[in-house]
Amino acid sequence: MSHRVQKDLVSSLKSARLDFGLTQQQLAKKTGIPRTTISKIEAGFRNTTLNTMLDLAKAVKLDLKLVKQEIFKKAKNMERSFETLNNIYIDSSAIIANYNFFKNKFPDHQIWPVVKSNAYGHGIEQIAQIMKKAKPEFMIVDGYYEALKIWKINPQQKVLLIGALSPHNYQNINFTKLSLSIYDKNSLGYLGEIDKTINIHLKINTGFNRQGIKVDQIEDFLEELKKYNNINLEGVMSHLTSADEVDDKFVIQQENQFNKALDIIKNLNFHPKYTHLSATAGSFTAENKTSNAIRLGIGLYGYNPLPDNHKKYKQLQVRPALTLISSITNIIDLSKGETVSYNRTFTAPKSMSVGVIPLGYYEALDRKLSNKGYVKLNEKKCPIIGNICMNMTIFEIKNSSAKLFDHVKVISANHSDPNSVLNMAKQAETIPYEILTRINQNIRRTII
Repeated sequence: MSHRVQKDLVSSLKSARLDFGLTQQQLAKKTGIPRTTISKIEAGFRNTTLNTMLDLAKAVKLDLKLVKQEIFKKAKNMERSFETLNNIYIDSSAIIANYNFFKNKFPDHQIWPVVKSNAYGHGIEQIAQIMKKAKPEFMIVDGYYEALKIWKINPQQKVLLIGALSPHNYQNINFTKLSLSIYDKNSLGYLGEIDKTINIHLKINTGFNRQGIKVDQIEDFLEELKKYNNINLEGVMSHLTSADEVDDKFVIQQENQFNKALDIIKNLNFHPKYTHLSATAGSFTAENKTSNAIRLGIGLYGYNPLPDNHKKYKQLQVRPALTLISSITNIIDLSKGETVSYNRTFTAPKSMSVGVIPLGYYEALDRKLSNKGYVKLNEKKCPIIGNICMNMTIFEIKNSSAKLFDHVKVISANHSDPNSVLNMAKQAETIPYEILTRINQNIRRTII
Protein backbone atom coordinates (compact mmCIF):
# COMPACT_ATOMS: atom_id res chain seq x y z
CA MET A 1 0.00 0.00 0.00
CA SER A 2 1.35 3.43 -0.87
CA HIS A 3 2.25 5.79 1.98
CA ARG A 4 -0.22 8.40 0.69
CA VAL A 5 -3.14 5.90 0.64
CA GLN A 6 -2.19 4.56 4.08
CA LYS A 7 -1.99 8.05 5.55
CA ASP A 8 -5.50 8.92 4.32
CA LEU A 9 -6.94 5.65 5.66
CA VAL A 10 -5.24 6.09 9.05
CA SER A 11 -6.80 9.53 9.36
CA SER A 12 -10.26 8.06 8.70
CA LEU A 13 -9.71 5.21 11.17
CA LYS A 14 -8.54 7.48 13.97
CA SER A 15 -11.44 9.89 13.43
CA ALA A 16 -13.92 6.99 13.48
CA ARG A 17 -12.40 5.58 16.72
CA LEU A 18 -12.69 8.94 18.45
CA ASP A 19 -16.27 9.43 17.16
CA PHE A 20 -17.22 6.15 18.86
CA GLY A 21 -15.45 7.21 22.04
CA LEU A 22 -13.09 4.25 21.94
CA THR A 23 -9.64 4.28 23.46
CA GLN A 24 -6.85 2.41 21.73
CA GLN A 25 -7.05 -0.24 24.48
CA GLN A 26 -10.82 -0.70 23.96
CA LEU A 27 -10.32 -1.01 20.20
CA ALA A 28 -7.57 -3.57 20.81
CA LYS A 29 -9.93 -5.66 22.93
CA LYS A 30 -12.68 -5.36 20.30
CA THR A 31 -10.49 -6.42 17.37
CA GLY A 32 -7.85 -8.65 18.90
CA ILE A 33 -5.19 -6.41 17.38
CA PRO A 34 -2.53 -5.44 19.98
CA ARG A 35 -2.80 -1.90 21.30
CA THR A 36 0.85 -1.31 20.40
CA THR A 37 0.03 -2.13 16.77
CA ILE A 38 -2.93 0.27 16.77
CA SER A 39 -0.72 2.94 18.29
CA LYS A 40 1.91 2.43 15.62
CA ILE A 41 -0.71 2.55 12.86
CA GLU A 42 -2.14 5.82 14.12
CA ALA A 43 1.38 7.20 14.45
CA GLY A 44 1.95 6.47 10.77
CA PHE A 45 4.03 3.28 11.10
CA ARG A 46 4.42 2.18 7.46
CA ASN A 47 4.85 -1.60 7.73
CA THR A 48 1.13 -2.31 8.10
CA THR A 49 -0.76 -4.86 6.04
CA LEU A 50 -3.93 -3.92 4.20
CA ASN A 51 -5.88 -6.67 6.01
CA THR A 52 -4.99 -5.20 9.41
CA MET A 53 -6.17 -1.79 8.26
CA LEU A 54 -9.44 -3.26 6.98
CA ASP A 55 -10.02 -5.16 10.24
CA LEU A 56 -9.71 -1.88 12.10
CA ALA A 57 -12.06 -0.19 9.65
CA LYS A 58 -14.66 -2.91 10.25
CA ALA A 59 -14.33 -2.53 14.01
CA VAL A 60 -15.06 1.17 13.91
CA LYS A 61 -17.92 0.57 11.45
CA LEU A 62 -16.40 2.25 8.45
CA ASP A 63 -18.07 1.13 5.19
CA LEU A 64 -15.54 -1.44 3.99
CA LYS A 65 -16.73 -1.22 0.37
CA LEU A 66 -16.23 2.53 0.40
CA VAL A 67 -12.86 2.14 2.13
CA LYS A 68 -11.67 -0.29 -0.54
CA GLN A 69 -12.99 1.93 -3.32
CA GLU A 70 -11.20 4.89 -1.82
CA ILE A 71 -7.95 2.93 -1.55
CA PHE A 72 -8.03 1.88 -5.19
CA LYS A 73 -9.12 5.34 -6.32
CA LYS A 74 -6.22 6.95 -4.53
CA ALA A 75 -3.83 4.29 -5.83
CA LYS A 76 -4.99 5.05 -9.38
CA ASN A 77 -4.56 8.77 -8.80
CA MET A 78 -1.09 8.12 -7.46
CA GLU A 79 -0.25 6.15 -10.62
CA ARG A 80 -1.30 9.13 -12.72
CA SER A 81 0.66 11.57 -10.57
CA PHE A 82 3.75 9.36 -10.41
CA GLU A 83 6.56 11.25 -12.09
CA THR A 84 8.18 9.22 -14.86
CA LEU A 85 11.71 9.81 -16.15
CA ASN A 86 10.80 9.20 -19.80
CA ASN A 87 7.84 11.01 -21.33
CA ILE A 88 6.33 11.40 -24.79
CA TYR A 89 4.35 14.49 -25.69
CA ILE A 90 1.89 14.41 -28.60
CA ASP A 91 1.05 17.79 -30.13
CA SER A 92 -2.66 17.56 -30.87
CA SER A 93 -2.59 20.76 -32.96
CA ALA A 94 -0.01 19.16 -35.27
CA ILE A 95 -2.10 15.99 -35.70
CA ILE A 96 -5.23 17.98 -36.51
CA ALA A 97 -3.33 20.35 -38.83
CA ASN A 98 -1.85 17.40 -40.73
CA TYR A 99 -5.27 15.74 -41.03
CA ASN A 100 -6.87 18.96 -42.24
CA PHE A 101 -4.07 19.53 -44.74
CA PHE A 102 -4.98 16.30 -46.54
CA LYS A 103 -8.68 16.92 -46.12
CA ASN A 104 -8.37 20.33 -47.80
CA LYS A 105 -5.90 19.10 -50.42
CA PHE A 106 -8.16 16.25 -51.51
CA PRO A 107 -11.74 17.42 -50.93
CA ASP A 108 -13.19 14.65 -53.12
CA HIS A 109 -11.67 11.97 -50.89
CA GLN A 110 -12.40 10.86 -47.36
CA ILE A 111 -9.29 10.84 -45.17
CA TRP A 112 -8.95 7.76 -42.98
CA PRO A 113 -6.27 7.85 -40.24
CA VAL A 114 -4.11 4.74 -40.00
CA VAL A 115 -3.44 3.95 -36.33
CA LYS A 116 -1.90 0.48 -36.53
CA SER A 117 1.34 -0.28 -34.66
CA ASN A 118 0.29 1.90 -31.72
CA ALA A 119 -0.49 4.79 -34.09
CA TYR A 120 3.05 4.68 -35.51
CA GLY A 121 4.40 4.87 -31.97
CA HIS A 122 2.31 7.88 -30.99
CA GLY A 123 -0.20 5.95 -28.86
CA ILE A 124 -3.43 4.58 -30.31
CA GLU A 125 -5.57 5.82 -27.40
CA GLN A 126 -4.08 9.30 -27.64
CA ILE A 127 -4.64 9.56 -31.40
CA ALA A 128 -8.17 8.17 -31.06
CA GLN A 129 -8.86 10.89 -28.49
CA ILE A 130 -7.41 13.63 -30.71
CA MET A 131 -9.33 12.42 -33.78
CA LYS A 132 -12.63 12.17 -31.91
CA LYS A 133 -13.69 15.69 -32.86
CA ALA A 134 -12.53 15.29 -36.47
CA LYS A 135 -14.98 12.39 -36.94
CA PRO A 136 -13.28 10.47 -39.76
CA GLU A 137 -15.50 7.89 -41.45
CA PHE A 138 -12.98 5.14 -40.64
CA MET A 139 -9.87 4.60 -38.59
CA ILE A 140 -7.60 1.83 -39.86
CA VAL A 141 -5.97 -0.87 -37.73
CA ASP A 142 -3.98 -4.05 -38.22
CA GLY A 143 -5.46 -6.15 -35.40
CA TYR A 144 -8.77 -6.47 -33.57
CA TYR A 145 -7.20 -5.54 -30.22
CA GLU A 146 -6.46 -2.12 -31.75
CA ALA A 147 -10.12 -1.70 -32.67
CA LEU A 148 -11.05 -2.43 -29.05
CA LYS A 149 -8.69 0.30 -27.88
CA ILE A 150 -10.32 2.79 -30.25
CA TRP A 151 -13.82 1.87 -29.09
CA LYS A 152 -12.77 2.36 -25.48
CA ILE A 153 -12.17 6.01 -26.39
CA ASN A 154 -14.88 6.42 -29.03
CA PRO A 155 -17.51 3.63 -29.16
CA GLN A 156 -19.12 5.08 -32.29
CA GLN A 157 -15.97 5.10 -34.46
CA LYS A 158 -16.06 2.85 -37.52
CA VAL A 159 -12.90 0.78 -37.97
CA LEU A 160 -11.36 -0.92 -41.00
CA LEU A 161 -9.17 -3.89 -40.05
CA ILE A 162 -6.58 -4.58 -42.74
CA GLY A 163 -4.42 -7.22 -41.03
CA ALA A 164 -4.74 -10.99 -40.95
CA LEU A 165 -7.15 -12.73 -38.59
CA SER A 166 -7.58 -16.35 -37.62
CA PRO A 167 -11.00 -17.47 -38.93
CA HIS A 168 -11.59 -19.12 -35.55
CA ASN A 169 -11.84 -15.63 -34.04
CA TYR A 170 -14.65 -14.42 -36.30
CA GLN A 171 -17.35 -15.68 -33.93
CA ASN A 172 -15.93 -13.51 -31.13
CA ILE A 173 -15.77 -10.26 -33.11
CA ASN A 174 -18.19 -7.36 -32.86
CA PHE A 175 -18.89 -6.42 -36.49
CA THR A 176 -21.27 -3.55 -35.70
CA LYS A 177 -18.61 -0.88 -36.32
CA LEU A 178 -15.97 -3.08 -37.97
CA SER A 179 -15.18 -3.75 -41.63
CA LEU A 180 -12.63 -6.34 -42.78
CA SER A 181 -10.09 -6.34 -45.58
CA ILE A 182 -10.54 -9.71 -47.32
CA TYR A 183 -8.51 -11.27 -50.12
CA ASP A 184 -9.27 -14.99 -50.22
CA LYS A 185 -12.30 -17.22 -50.80
CA ASN A 186 -11.66 -19.31 -47.69
CA SER A 187 -12.40 -16.31 -45.48
CA LEU A 188 -15.74 -15.87 -47.22
CA GLY A 189 -16.73 -19.39 -46.21
CA TYR A 190 -15.99 -18.77 -42.54
CA LEU A 191 -17.69 -15.36 -42.53
CA GLY A 192 -20.72 -16.79 -44.31
CA GLU A 193 -21.38 -19.10 -41.36
CA ILE A 194 -21.81 -16.18 -38.96
CA ASP A 195 -25.30 -14.88 -38.31
CA LYS A 196 -24.22 -11.24 -38.58
CA THR A 197 -24.02 -8.65 -41.34
CA ILE A 198 -20.38 -8.21 -42.28
CA ASN A 199 -18.86 -5.45 -44.40
CA ILE A 200 -15.74 -6.32 -46.36
CA HIS A 201 -13.21 -4.39 -48.44
CA LEU A 202 -11.87 -6.61 -51.20
CA LYS A 203 -8.12 -6.20 -51.58
CA ILE A 204 -6.75 -6.41 -55.11
CA ASN A 205 -3.16 -7.49 -55.78
CA THR A 206 -2.03 -4.94 -58.35
CA GLY A 207 1.64 -5.78 -58.08
CA PHE A 208 2.67 -5.71 -54.44
CA ASN A 209 2.35 -9.51 -54.19
CA ARG A 210 1.85 -9.49 -50.45
CA GLN A 211 -1.94 -9.55 -50.04
CA GLY A 212 -4.89 -9.39 -52.37
CA ILE A 213 -6.47 -11.39 -55.18
CA LYS A 214 -5.21 -10.89 -58.72
CA VAL A 215 -7.37 -9.22 -61.32
CA ASP A 216 -8.04 -12.48 -63.17
CA GLN A 217 -9.42 -14.01 -59.93
CA ILE A 218 -12.02 -11.32 -59.26
CA GLU A 219 -14.90 -12.92 -61.14
CA ASP A 220 -14.41 -16.24 -59.35
CA PHE A 221 -14.23 -14.46 -55.97
CA LEU A 222 -17.43 -12.50 -56.57
CA GLU A 223 -19.30 -15.62 -57.69
CA GLU A 224 -18.37 -17.14 -54.35
CA LEU A 225 -19.43 -13.96 -52.54
CA LYS A 226 -22.94 -14.19 -54.03
CA LYS A 227 -23.53 -17.32 -51.95
CA TYR A 228 -23.49 -15.36 -48.68
CA ASN A 229 -26.30 -12.88 -48.05
CA ASN A 230 -24.72 -11.64 -44.83
CA ILE A 231 -21.53 -10.36 -46.51
CA ASN A 232 -21.60 -6.91 -48.09
CA LEU A 233 -18.90 -5.70 -50.50
CA GLU A 234 -18.52 -2.28 -48.91
CA GLY A 235 -15.16 -1.38 -50.46
CA VAL A 236 -12.37 -2.25 -52.88
CA MET A 237 -8.75 -1.45 -52.13
CA SER A 238 -5.15 -2.00 -53.16
CA HIS A 239 -1.70 -0.85 -52.05
CA LEU A 240 1.11 0.82 -53.97
CA THR A 241 4.65 -0.53 -53.80
CA SER A 242 6.68 2.48 -54.90
CA ALA A 243 4.59 5.60 -54.40
CA ASP A 244 7.51 7.22 -52.56
CA GLU A 245 9.93 7.00 -55.50
CA VAL A 246 10.76 9.58 -58.16
CA ASP A 247 10.12 7.06 -60.95
CA ASP A 248 6.35 6.66 -61.15
CA LYS A 249 6.14 4.03 -63.88
CA PHE A 250 5.06 1.24 -61.54
CA VAL A 251 2.56 3.51 -59.79
CA ILE A 252 0.90 4.07 -63.17
CA GLN A 253 0.96 0.34 -63.88
CA GLN A 254 -0.65 -0.49 -60.53
CA GLU A 255 -3.28 2.19 -60.91
CA ASN A 256 -4.20 0.82 -64.35
CA GLN A 257 -4.64 -2.63 -62.80
CA PHE A 258 -6.79 -1.16 -60.03
CA ASN A 259 -9.02 0.65 -62.52
CA LYS A 260 -9.34 -2.56 -64.54
CA ALA A 261 -10.42 -4.38 -61.38
CA LEU A 262 -13.05 -1.73 -60.63
CA ASP A 263 -14.46 -2.08 -64.15
CA ILE A 264 -14.78 -5.86 -63.74
CA ILE A 265 -16.50 -5.46 -60.37
CA LYS A 266 -18.93 -2.90 -61.77
CA ASN A 267 -19.73 -5.05 -64.79
CA LEU A 268 -20.58 -7.91 -62.44
CA ASN A 269 -23.18 -5.63 -60.86
CA PHE A 270 -21.32 -4.90 -57.62
CA HIS A 271 -21.20 -1.26 -56.54
CA PRO A 272 -18.90 -0.79 -53.52
CA LYS A 273 -19.35 2.44 -51.60
CA TYR A 274 -15.62 2.99 -51.01
CA THR A 275 -12.58 2.63 -53.26
CA HIS A 276 -9.07 3.35 -51.97
CA LEU A 277 -5.66 2.81 -53.51
CA SER A 278 -3.33 5.38 -51.94
CA ALA A 279 -1.73 6.11 -48.61
CA THR A 280 0.25 9.28 -47.82
CA ALA A 281 2.75 9.16 -50.69
CA GLY A 282 0.30 7.80 -53.26
CA SER A 283 -2.14 10.60 -52.57
CA PHE A 284 0.39 12.86 -54.32
CA THR A 285 1.93 10.50 -56.87
CA ALA A 286 -1.11 8.56 -58.16
CA GLU A 287 -4.02 10.13 -60.04
CA ASN A 288 -6.66 8.58 -57.74
CA LYS A 289 -9.45 9.47 -60.17
CA THR A 290 -11.43 6.32 -59.43
CA SER A 291 -10.96 6.31 -55.65
CA ASN A 292 -12.83 8.23 -52.98
CA ALA A 293 -10.74 7.59 -49.86
CA ILE A 294 -7.09 7.93 -48.77
CA ARG A 295 -5.46 5.91 -46.00
CA LEU A 296 -3.44 8.53 -44.12
CA GLY A 297 -0.54 6.94 -42.28
CA ILE A 298 2.88 8.57 -41.88
CA GLY A 299 1.56 11.94 -43.09
CA LEU A 300 -0.88 12.16 -40.17
CA TYR A 301 2.08 12.12 -37.79
CA GLY A 302 4.01 14.81 -39.64
CA TYR A 303 6.42 13.01 -41.94
CA ASN A 304 6.82 13.43 -45.69
CA PRO A 305 7.57 10.04 -47.29
CA LEU A 306 8.61 11.53 -50.64
CA PRO A 307 12.32 11.96 -51.39
CA ASP A 308 13.45 15.58 -51.28
CA ASN A 309 14.26 15.47 -55.01
CA HIS A 310 10.70 14.50 -55.92
CA LYS A 311 8.88 17.15 -57.91
CA LYS A 312 5.98 17.11 -55.42
CA TYR A 313 8.07 16.96 -52.25
CA LYS A 314 7.48 20.59 -51.28
CA GLN A 315 3.74 20.29 -51.83
CA LEU A 316 3.38 17.87 -48.93
CA GLN A 317 3.41 20.20 -45.93
CA VAL A 318 3.09 18.48 -42.55
CA ARG A 319 4.77 18.83 -39.15
CA PRO A 320 5.81 16.20 -36.58
CA ALA A 321 3.72 15.76 -33.46
CA LEU A 322 5.95 13.63 -31.21
CA THR A 323 8.63 14.72 -28.74
CA LEU A 324 10.42 12.27 -26.45
CA ILE A 325 11.98 13.64 -23.25
CA SER A 326 14.18 11.76 -20.78
CA SER A 327 16.02 12.86 -17.62
CA ILE A 328 19.62 12.80 -16.45
CA THR A 329 20.01 10.15 -13.73
CA ASN A 330 23.78 10.24 -13.37
CA ILE A 331 26.67 12.59 -14.18
CA ILE A 332 30.21 11.22 -14.41
CA ASP A 333 33.49 13.09 -14.83
CA LEU A 334 35.88 11.27 -17.15
CA SER A 335 39.63 11.68 -17.40
CA LYS A 336 41.40 11.54 -20.72
CA GLY A 337 41.81 7.91 -21.82
CA GLU A 338 38.87 6.46 -19.85
CA THR A 339 36.39 4.31 -21.79
CA VAL A 340 32.61 4.17 -21.83
CA SER A 341 29.90 1.47 -21.98
CA TYR A 342 29.93 -2.08 -23.35
CA ASN A 343 32.96 -3.12 -25.37
CA ARG A 344 34.69 0.21 -24.61
CA THR A 345 33.90 1.66 -28.04
CA PHE A 346 34.44 5.24 -26.84
CA THR A 347 37.63 6.59 -25.32
CA ALA A 348 37.60 10.07 -23.79
CA PRO A 349 39.92 12.29 -25.86
CA LYS A 350 40.08 14.78 -22.98
CA SER A 351 38.65 15.40 -19.52
CA MET A 352 34.89 15.61 -19.94
CA SER A 353 31.53 15.17 -18.22
CA VAL A 354 28.99 12.62 -19.41
CA GLY A 355 25.35 12.16 -18.56
CA VAL A 356 23.26 9.01 -18.33
CA ILE A 357 19.58 8.79 -19.26
CA PRO A 358 17.35 5.80 -18.34
CA LEU A 359 16.43 5.06 -21.93
CA GLY A 360 18.08 2.62 -24.33
CA TYR A 361 17.31 0.35 -27.24
CA TYR A 362 14.45 -1.32 -25.35
CA GLU A 363 12.69 2.02 -24.96
CA ALA A 364 13.37 3.85 -28.22
CA LEU A 365 16.92 4.29 -29.48
CA ASP A 366 18.28 2.21 -32.35
CA ARG A 367 21.60 0.70 -31.27
CA LYS A 368 23.09 1.85 -34.58
CA LEU A 369 23.01 5.36 -33.12
CA SER A 370 25.83 4.37 -30.75
CA ASN A 371 28.70 6.86 -31.12
CA LYS A 372 26.92 8.78 -33.88
CA GLY A 373 23.49 9.88 -32.67
CA TYR A 374 22.61 12.98 -30.66
CA VAL A 375 20.36 14.20 -27.87
CA LYS A 376 19.74 17.80 -26.86
CA LEU A 377 20.31 19.28 -23.42
CA ASN A 378 19.14 22.87 -22.94
CA GLU A 379 18.87 23.01 -26.74
CA LYS A 380 22.57 22.18 -27.13
CA LYS A 381 23.53 19.25 -29.35
CA CYS A 382 25.17 16.47 -27.29
CA PRO A 383 26.67 13.39 -28.97
CA ILE A 384 25.76 9.89 -27.83
CA ILE A 385 28.97 8.15 -26.74
CA GLY A 386 29.67 4.46 -26.32
CA ASN A 387 27.28 1.66 -27.12
CA ILE A 388 23.64 2.30 -26.36
CA CYS A 389 22.55 -0.11 -23.61
CA MET A 390 19.24 -1.91 -23.16
CA ASN A 391 17.82 0.68 -20.76
CA MET A 392 20.46 3.43 -20.63
CA THR A 393 22.31 5.76 -22.95
CA ILE A 394 25.39 7.87 -22.24
CA PHE A 395 26.05 11.23 -23.84
CA GLU A 396 28.64 13.98 -23.62
CA ILE A 397 27.45 16.94 -21.59
CA LYS A 398 28.04 20.18 -23.47
CA ASN A 399 26.64 22.34 -20.68
CA SER A 400 28.66 22.70 -17.49
CA SER A 401 25.57 23.73 -15.52
CA ALA A 402 23.78 20.40 -16.11
CA LYS A 403 22.41 18.72 -13.00
CA LEU A 404 20.61 15.54 -12.07
CA PHE A 405 17.09 15.16 -13.46
CA ASP A 406 17.51 17.91 -16.03
CA HIS A 407 15.40 17.11 -19.07
CA VAL A 408 17.07 15.69 -22.18
CA LYS A 409 15.32 15.81 -25.56
CA VAL A 410 15.81 12.40 -27.14
CA ILE A 411 13.48 12.87 -30.13
CA SER A 412 12.80 16.35 -31.45
CA ALA A 413 9.74 17.44 -33.41
CA ASN A 414 11.94 19.85 -35.37
CA HIS A 415 13.01 18.30 -38.69
CA SER A 416 16.26 20.27 -38.72
CA ASP A 417 17.45 18.99 -35.33
CA PRO A 418 20.07 16.21 -35.38
CA ASN A 419 17.79 14.13 -33.16
CA SER A 420 14.69 14.47 -35.33
CA VAL A 421 13.14 11.22 -36.51
CA LEU A 422 14.27 11.92 -40.07
CA ASN A 423 17.89 12.46 -39.07
CA MET A 424 17.90 9.55 -36.65
CA ALA A 425 16.63 7.31 -39.46
CA LYS A 426 19.43 8.47 -41.76
CA GLN A 427 22.06 7.90 -39.06
CA ALA A 428 20.68 4.44 -38.28
CA GLU A 429 20.33 3.59 -41.98
CA THR A 430 16.64 2.87 -41.69
CA ILE A 431 13.30 4.63 -42.28
CA PRO A 432 11.25 6.96 -40.06
CA TYR A 433 8.51 4.32 -39.80
CA GLU A 434 10.88 1.98 -37.96
CA ILE A 435 12.19 4.66 -35.59
CA LEU A 436 8.63 5.62 -34.63
CA THR A 437 7.06 2.19 -34.30
CA ARG A 438 9.92 0.89 -32.15
CA ILE A 439 9.18 3.42 -29.41
CA ASN A 440 8.12 1.34 -26.44
CA GLN A 441 4.41 1.31 -25.65
CA ASN A 442 5.14 1.53 -21.91
CA ILE A 443 6.42 5.11 -22.08
CA ARG A 444 3.80 7.55 -20.87
CA ARG A 445 2.24 9.57 -23.67
CA THR A 446 0.62 12.91 -22.90
CA ILE A 447 -1.50 14.97 -25.28
CA ILE A 448 -0.52 18.64 -25.34
